[in-house]
This record gives sequence, C-alpha cells and structure tokens, in this order.
Amino acid sequence: MKTITLIIIFCLAFFLAGCSNATSLSHGKPEKGAVWLVPGIEGQTFLTGDVEKALRANNYEGDINRYNWGNPLMPLKNLRNAKHKQLQSQRLADELSEYSRQYPGQPIDMIGYSGGAGLAVLALEKLPHDVRVRNVTLVHGALSPEYDLTEALAKIDGRLKNVYSSADWLILGIGTRIFGTVDGTKTDSAGMIGFDLEKSVPDRSLRCKLEQIPWRWDQHRWGGHLTLYDYKFNRDYVTTF
Repeated sequence: MKTITLIIIFCLAFFLAGCSNATSLSHGKPEKGAVWLVPGIEGQTFLTGDVEKALRANNYEGDINRYNWGNPLMPLKNLRNAKHKQLQSQRLADELSEYSRQYPGQPIDMIGYSGGAGLAVLALEKLPHDVRVRNVTLVHGALSPEYDLTEALAKIDGRLKNVYSSADWLILGIGTRIFGTVDGTKTDSAGMIGFDLEKSVPDRSLRCKLEQIPWRWDQHRWGGHLTLYDYKFNRDYVTTF
C-alpha cells in the first residue's frame, strides 16, 4: 500500500508542477540564438509557460524550443525505458545539430528539468564534436551524483549549471531510490545532493565548467520539486545565461 501511495505522489508531483499560468509564448529570433527546454518525466512542455516568461523577463531574444520527449500518461515508462531515452536524446541532439548548421556561430543553450536534465546530458554526449553548446542548466536533475559528465562537459563552451535542493527529498530522494534515476541508478539524485566532483568530473581541467548551486532557505522559501517551473524561481536562478 505504501508503494502504491508513493507511486501516485511521484506521478502527481510531475503533473502539478507549474500548471498555473502555463501560457505558451511565441518563438523569438533564431538568428540571435536558441534555447531548448526539456521537461521532466511527464515528457511534455505544456508546463513550461512560466519558464518562457522568465526567459523573456531576462531579455532573452533567441528562439525558444519546447522539446516533447515522452507520453504524459506514462511518466514512469518515460523514466525507465532505456531504448526510449536513447532514441529521444538522439533526436534532441539532431535538432541541436540542425540548428547549428542553419545558424552557424549562434549560441545554443539547454535547460533540463528533473528527468529532462538527464535527457539533456544524454543529448550532449551524442552531439558531433563540431557542434558546440554555450550553457546547459540542470534543474533538480534526476541523475545519479556519480554520473560521469566528461563527455557532456567536453561539448560545452560555457558552463554546466546544476541547480539542486536538499528540500527535494520526496521525488529526488525517496522517489529515485525506489524507481531509479535517468541513468538507471537507485540513489539520491544529483538534483538533491549535487554531483560528486571527484567521480562525476574525474578530469580536473573540466571542473571549472561545472557550477553547483544549492538551494538556500533565504533565497527561495520552498525548495521542493513543485518549484521546478515556477516563474520567480526560473527568473532568478535558472534563465540567466
């Protein structure tokens, strides 16, 4: 009974996060750059309206791409189906590569939320070496803290920002210990406790590219999973490149 209750809570949290004011905005100017929003294991970008507003509030003029990667009715399948994650991350990498060919030299950014943070990292690993990404932000990412970020960091010219929160213990603590992270490890997530620098970035020359930003009570009162798509949270901590 307890397991069933946890499953229900785990699924509902992803569906309820950010549903308020989730009005989709128009695309910007692709000749000024492009950002990809990769949602959590709900797999659909109907939750990202406030993220898009936060980007515009921070004077982002580039194109905003909303990447759908899963069935919203089967979030746990999106999380656990390895073949699906590999196919979708390759598709995302292909989209980034196509944009790079159409607009050479323009900055590419990604923001990955929860399970989407894992998918963003998988996509980075699949990019050809001539396609460069400016910055990637992982927001409460469902990746294991020891996941090797070497290949992903090698594709980034700017930084990989990991926004994590110890208050996200239900989804990224209990939840991923039961159901696993995007990389298939049953553990507390890097989105809750941060990455283990020694193990996730063994190459010391790459460590300057990883910036870890922990939740602080005085900055944002609520640090749980339901803050993921909140406008103020994204405006202040996520959508600044």
